[in-house]
Formats: sequence, C-alpha cells, structure tokens
Amino acid sequence: MEGFSTHLPFTNSQDLCRFVGLISLLIFLLYWGSKREQTSLSLPPSPKADPFIGHIRFLPSGKEHITYKQWGDIISLNMMGQIIIVLNSAEAANEILVHRAARYSDRPHTGWGNNTAFLPYGERWRKQRRMTHEVLHKKASEDFWPIITRKSRHALCQLLSHPKNVEGKFKHMAACMILSSAYGYDVSSSDEELVKIVEAANKGLCQSALAGSVEEKDKMLHTPFDWTRVQMTTGTATPSMLTSLLLKLASQKKDQKELKEEEDRIRWTVGTMFKVQHNAQMELDALLGGGRLPELADRPHLPYIERVIKEVCRWRPVTPLAIPHRCIKDDYYKGYRIPQGAMV
Repeated sequence: MEGFSTHLPFTNSQDLCRFVGLISLLIFLLYWGSKREQTSLSLPPSPKADPFIGHIRFLPSGKEHITYKQWGDIISLNMMGQIIIVLNSAEAANEILVHRAARYSDRPHTGWGNNTAFLPYGERWRKQRRMTHEVLHKKASEDFWPIITRKSRHALCQLLSHPKNVEGKFKHMAACMILSSAYGYDVSSSDEELVKIVEAANKGLCQSALAGSVEEKDKMLHTPFDWTRVQMTTGTATPSMLTSLLLKLASQKKDQKELKEEEDRIRWTVGTMFKVQHNAQMELDALLGGGRLPELADRPHLPYIERVIKEVCRWRPVTPLAIPHRCIKDDYYKGYRIPQGAMV
C-alpha cells in the first residue's frame, strides 16, 4: 500500500480529494447533459390547449379519425396531465406497437380494469389469460358449437317472422350466446334482466374503451356469476365455461385466500359485394344442396366463405375497441419524445 501511494501524482490528501471531486463533477455533467438532450426532445405535435385542462375542450365530437389524421401521423394530447399519443399511420403503429411491443405491452387503468383485455401487464394478466385459453382454445371451444348453432337458428327464425330491426336481433343473439356459453343461462325472453345487463355492458364497452360504464360493468361482472353459483349449489347448473372453471378450482387444494383470488380471476375472465355474395352462395349450395342449414362442422369445406368472414372482420371489426396501450419506459420516435406512462 505504501509503495502504491508513492506513485500517485498527488502531494497530499487534499489534492486527491479535489481530483476525485472533479472527476465526479465531470461524470455528473456528462450524464446530465445526455438526459437533458433526451428530455429536450418535444412531444409529438398537438393542437392548441387550455392551461390545466389541456385539450379537453378541443377534442372532436365525431369522426375523430379524420380530424386526427389532419393533425398529423403522430400527435399528442394532454388530458389534465395525462399524455395521450395518437398514431394515425400504419407506419407509426407498426413501428411502435409491433417492433417495440415490449415497451408498450402495458395497459392504462380503466373502469374495466380487471377484464383480461384491459389489465396492465403482470402476473394477474398471465393467470387470467391462461384461464381464458383453458376454456376457449380450439378443441375446448367445440363444446359450445351446439349452443351457437341453436341460438343462431333461433335468431334466423325470428328474422323470418319479424324482418325489421336486424341489428337489434343480432345484438340479442350475441347476448344469448354469451350467457349460455359462459354462464349456462338459457334465455327465454329479451326482457330478462341478465339479457339487458349484457346488452348494456356491451354497448358501454363499445362506446368507451377508455373508461366504460362502471355501474353496468359491475352488474355484468357479478349478476350472472352469482346466478351460476346458485345453480351449481342446487345441482341444476348446465355445462358452461364458468362451471368448468369453478369445478376445476374446487378440486384444487388451496387455502381460502388463494381460492378467493382465483375465483376473482375467473369472474373477470368470463360483437357487399354482389359477386362475392354470389360466389359464397354457390359454395354453400354445392355443399348443402339446399336441404339443410350450415353448421360449424362445415367450416373446413367452405374455404371461400371462411375467407369472406375473415376479410369482413378485418374490414369492419365487430368491436373496434382500439384498447389503448401504456408506455413502460421513455421512448423516442422520429425526433419526438414519448414519455413513460403515456397512453398510446
């Protein structure tokens, strides 16, 4: 140690302290300068805003996608301190949400917070996704084909008798399918409370992916779930996704707290071209011969119709939610800064 100190270019300990202090200051200035350069990058362009409340007054009331596109390929909005980044081009969406998916895999907190599609990335999301896969993977979903077939044919009979209000009939059919396959509840009338709850919750969900109706969400969450639990207790429950998950849960050896958490996860886990129409009808007639209605088991033999359905769903999704993502860590795109916590 003594030999080492004799080779240092310092005459005393004060010189050494000054040297260490200068080095530390230099490192700090370099770090501060690099961070300042990054944070000095501005947010994406945005329209004029008010102090404190931001852009709330200036948001379009309709056809938002047209207005946002006029503002730019990537824009930023400030909603009372919450930064929202809107992507208006396939290039920006691809780069940020696909190529940088790991940085944007989180979800912001919403009124539908524990719904699997809205959950922030984490352990709970992984467990609920696993549960969903158990009852909805390709083989398991075949158990619900009879329900879907029965409800769809019932809807067609209603349309033949009452051809008006087609949209309402299909919304009712969707609610019936959800209640039957998820909860084992057989709907007999459109005036039933559970049907109204599902239809109201779906309407609220489609109208507002950012928040949703908390009251309708709670009814949708608890009322059908509690009904199924009562049916299982009395021994009258019919097979459904929920009964399958609850029976599996009951067979596992877990303490009360774990069972409650698991049950809570289950609770949260559970909608023209003439030539094309002509071709689809010809394929259908060739297979069925006009003697019966198609079934889900016919899908492998109807490749054209399968592609038509996929294209229609791509072109006009049943529920175009566009559920927002959340930036996990500060990011930079084309000279703009996307801050941590921003909604994308």
